[in-house]
Amino acid sequence: MIALVIAAALAVGAPPPTPRGVAGSMTIVHHGQPLMAQIEQSPSSPILVRVTDTTPTAAVDAAHIYRIDFIGLVAGEYDLRTLVAHADGTAASTLEPMPVTIVSTLPERHGTDLFGAPDRPGFVASHYRTIAWTLGALWLAVPVAVLITRWMRRRPAPPPPAPIPRPTLADQIRPLAQAAMARALSVEEQARLELLLYAFWRNRRDLAAQSPPQAIASLRSDPEASPLILALEGWIHSSEPHRGPSLDELLAPYAAHAAIDLAGAAP
Repeated sequence: MIALVIAAALAVGAPPPTPRGVAGSMTIVHHGQPLMAQIEQSPSSPILVRVTDTTPTAAVDAAHIYRIDFIGLVAGEYDLRTLVAHADGTAASTLEPMPVTIVSTLPERHGTDLFGAPDRPGFVASHYRTIAWTLGALWLAVPVAVLITRWMRRRPAPPPPAPIPRPTLADQIRPLAQAAMARALSVEEQARLELLLYAFWRNRRDLAAQSPPQAIASLRSDPEASPLILALEGWIHSSEPHRGPSLDELLAPYAAHAAIDLAGAAP
């Protein structure tokens, strides 16, 4: 099916003479870099060109079928190849000539196109050049908008947001320790605190055979575990201000350990 389309496109020669101000088109097959209309065209150009890739999904190195639409404002013969370029802006010098002829339907020696008419011209006739320039500008805006859209799609995606740090065991103990410094802990809070410390030290000190209260009593003499345990007991049972290490120092051994799921840590 694709071969038939390409063969049909190649069979199309130069279009018949086209009246000025009337849109015409021709089809070409091109291998290589994508094609586009020259950006330098303006509404005052004698002929305007728009290039449309009718096979945009084909591979870059495969045959692409392009429709070359044109609209002439000044009668004459033109080679559309001079108004077509590669998508990167370089000249499409390898294209075959694409001659077209723009003709005028006005009588010879008519003089001016519109103002010499005996009758009062209508709106379209009196604003012919303005309408033609506007249509030409709109036609040129389509490929420019496509190029801008493609360029914006190629912009790198913004970096993903920084991951939120996971809570640590120190984060779990800190609010309970701060509460103990300010007031008496409830039974539930003391049990939660004991269970957190027990879950952390149970495997490190082989305390699996002991209950949490027994394990906490054993840890009072442990060089690493005792500083925080003794400080907590001092805050709970004494109203004297704490004069030992700061809370951050006491929680340092627990800052590198992930938070503990107490539902799975109960003995």
